[in-house]
Amino acid sequence: MGIEPSNLTYVPTTPKDYVSRSQEQEIISKLVAQSQNPTQSFVVLHGSSGYGKSTLAVAICHNPNIKKIFAENIYWVKIGDGEDSSTLYKQLKQFSFPLHTEISCIDLKLELRNRRCLVVLDNLRKWDELKDFLEAGASSYCTWLITTQTQEAVPLSSIKDNGYQFDDFHISRMTRNEAFRLLRYGLSEFDQNKLQKLADGLYEFPLLIKLARKKINEKLDTFKRTIDQALDLVNQDLSEVGISVLDEELSHADEKCNPQVSGKLSICYELLGGKDKELFTELSIFPSHVRIPLLVVGRLWNQKQGDARRLCEKLYKLSLLERFDLGKNIIVLNDFLRKYCLEKESKERIYSAHEKLIRAYENLEEKDLSEQEEIYLQQYLRYHLKKAGRKIVNCSSTQDSNYLVDSSATQEPENSVPSTIVNHHYYLPNAQKATIFEKVNTYNENKPND
Repeated sequence: MGIEPSNLTYVPTTPKDYVSRSQEQEIISKLVAQSQNPTQSFVVLHGSSGYGKSTLAVAICHNPNIKKIFAENIYWVKIGDGEDSSTLYKQLKQFSFPLHTEISCIDLKLELRNRRCLVVLDNLRKWDELKDFLEAGASSYCTWLITTQTQEAVPLSSIKDNGYQFDDFHISRMTRNEAFRLLRYGLSEFDQNKLQKLADGLYEFPLLIKLARKKINEKLDTFKRTIDQALDLVNQDLSEVGISVLDEELSHADEKCNPQVSGKLSICYELLGGKDKELFTELSIFPSHVRIPLLVVGRLWNQKQGDARRLCEKLYKLSLLERFDLGKNIIVLNDFLRKYCLEKESKERIYSAHEKLIRAYENLEEKDLSEQEEIYLQQYLRYHLKKAGRKIVNCSSTQDSNYLVDSSATQEPENSVPSTIVNHHYYLPNAQKATIFEKVNTYNENKPND
């Protein structure tokens, strides 16, 4: 006997402050809607914690068109910390099993046979958590909508080897307008410019926006400030302390609202350990929204391209990079995590990382550089020199063309050690070589937003 269509089962309600992310919702809804085929299908939403993957999945489940397609046979499985992977599918006893009934994978497989349904697996962390569901759904038309922080949880090769349909979508920042609408929820009679200033300092990051709004409400309710006074205070905190000022808010946040964050804004960052974390932090010297060649990253890390690629693959799978294009061999940084690293690390260490990149290139000739490297350095070498404390003047201003010297220096350099951050002298090892630094004065002076 067939199973009658039921209401949405264990699907969370849409949050009261939900702001529609129309572009993402349209794309994901199309992927889910077109996933109907004679076998299982997978739509994977991946991205850093706090970017709204689960909230988007809730919105998809409540989409009238999706509900119609699946005859409201839509189910939600929350994969919590500490769950044994062999017991996770027992959450699906809501299909037709009596409450508290213990079921096996075989029982679930029989229930799903020849059935068309949408099952959300929220916060999937590893492949082992998915394998039981794959077996249970082997004879079904299940569409699995999966949210995860790491792409390794759903290996593409394993899915395609079984002939299943697979689509994935990266969840990142909101639009500027969406971020403003989320921040203003529940607020009234505010100075729009002050609220926009605050929104712009939160990187269109939904979690940060909600925490900032909590800060505003604290100023309103606990300290009896006006809305504009509250905005001034939170803007001041953000300007003087940085986004880490919200750490306290996050550590006291309701775990039911933020179960994935575990009291740290840097949850994905903290997944790294030892040398990998140190190398990831060094990436913060690169500008935001810039395509950074993998070869440049390898020079910074003093690694072969293959080693740099493998670590970048790991970072991307952990959603620590905004983008990693293996075809073009470029990465793009996650703005929020970049800023977080810059605030957490000492200025001396950041200076040293810029200096490390400069020293990786100062002995190289132009002919040793790839086209990608040369284009990047043409745009951003001056930026890195200045961030390392180097001052740039024309070589013609000195008697020794082996030096690029601060024209305000009181003494001309002699045959001494290369520059340091302190003395601001820049040393060119061999004036006869066509080094990239001899052209530095002809390069653009891009000024990325820091």
